[in-house]
Amino acid sequence: MAPRPLFVRANEWMLGAILAVMAALQFTNVVVRYFTDDSVAWAEEVSRHLMIWLVFLGLGSASRIGLHMAIDNLHRAVPLALARAIRLGIIALLAATCAVLVYQGWAYMARAGQQTTPVTQIPFSYVYAALPVGFALMLLHLLAMSPRYVGSGAFDISEDVAPSDANAL
Repeated sequence: MAPRPLFVRANEWMLGAILAVMAALQFTNVVVRYFTDDSVAWAEEVSRHLMIWLVFLGLGSASRIGLHMAIDNLHRAVPLALARAIRLGIIALLAATCAVLVYQGWAYMARAGQQTTPVTQIPFSYVYAALPVGFALMLLHLLAMSPRYVGSGAFDISEDVAPSDANAL
């Protein structure tokens, strides 16, 4: 198995860190609530915003190893040259979609800069930045995995996900 690029490892590390922070926040909130009948006022809001970031940062990693739902009957049933053309079209369509979402997400984030979150008073633009950042990362993942996918229809292999759990061969 080829070594994973640095941005893939960094992306996976960020996902793990966000998940750990969310778990720690919720655990702390439960313990505080149990012992004091009170809760950490900002824990739920921060966890919700971290969940948004977790989802958008995880898009590319999930796509890279074939964890998104896919209908692949057509390109598996046609001759290899046509299958490669279909897969190239899929990559082009996904790349264009990612580019549009990065652009539109950036514009949406910029418009939300004046609003703040109710409890922590963080500008919503920090929360909404997950959209353009997540789709920019997805575009990087897509471009990195596309030669293998277009050539053979295979996704990258993950040590953490069994091929039977993904769309991979």
